[in-house]
Amino acid sequence: MADSNLRRNRWIDDMKPFLQIVCTIPDKEAGFVKIAVIDNGVDASLESLDGKIKAGTSFCPIPDTSYHNPYYMTSETLSHGSLVAALICHICPKTRLYMARLIETPFSLEGGMLITAELAAQAVEWARRKKVDVICMSWTIERNLGQNDNGMNALKKAIGDAHTANFVMLCSASDEGSGSKIIGAATESGDRCSRVHKDDVDFVFTGENVPLKTGNDSPAKLHDGSLVVTAIAAGSAGLLLYLNKLTAKGNGQNSSWIDLREHDMMMKAFTTMSRVTNNNCPRFSHYFNNKFTELAFKMNPDKFYDTLRRIMDKIKTERP
Repeated sequence: MADSNLRRNRWIDDMKPFLQIVCTIPDKEAGFVKIAVIDNGVDASLESLDGKIKAGTSFCPIPDTSYHNPYYMTSETLSHGSLVAALICHICPKTRLYMARLIETPFSLEGGMLITAELAAQAVEWARRKKVDVICMSWTIERNLGQNDNGMNALKKAIGDAHTANFVMLCSASDEGSGSKIIGAATESGDRCSRVHKDDVDFVFTGENVPLKTGNDSPAKLHDGSLVVTAIAAGSAGLLLYLNKLTAKGNGQNSSWIDLREHDMMMKAFTTMSRVTNNNCPRFSHYFNNKFTELAFKMNPDKFYDTLRRIMDKIKTERP
């Protein structure tokens, strides 16, 4: 589908000018945010991921051997993991990816995935050892009549350990409405999609008709579903972490500076940003859209830092 024929997505459109500014900021200012994507691998040849993948590992064994499939691959179709990775980098241009590939079992016509709990637990532990900032898990695991209790318990422990260590962890809400997940899909107005059960999610992100180009010569295509909103949420968390690092740089990180690299602090920031919609949908454009000119950082870094610091202080300190 050609770009000119795509439906507009307000989240992407509204944030595009600000994200273009972020892309112009030199890497030396605040480095990068480390985001782990635990999924079914990634097509490392995609132009949109060029230079973005820092490390990877595989928990996807080759049957009847002691070897594992590599975490990277090439494919004529956009894999689940590749789409998640590309969306994260689109939302947070200053990302370095840590890819963990899991064995998968397709479970729906829409391309959903079931993941082995034991291997998912190992992947979470790997991400924790890599000291990433955000862990993104856009898939579903269901208890199977007691047959996978050990694996589920191991995964629960791995997630609990990561939470205790203050990792920001974002998981999908199943489109079928089952499972204890935290991120669900919203319409462009910020309203929860009808297929998402209210009690299953903590936050919703706009996840309908999201356009994405994976290469300079490739046409943009529309994507939606739980994997899209989880990727957008992970990229959004990464963007906030990066911007907060910038304020530390510009502010000299004095005693009043608040670190967002804690799960509870990030959730508080999301809650504050959701007050605009009053429906648990963080509205990033309300805080960042039209606040900066195109050459804001290049022309006047001090003014850029001052404006950004005021915005981030408001997000971090306002009572939800």
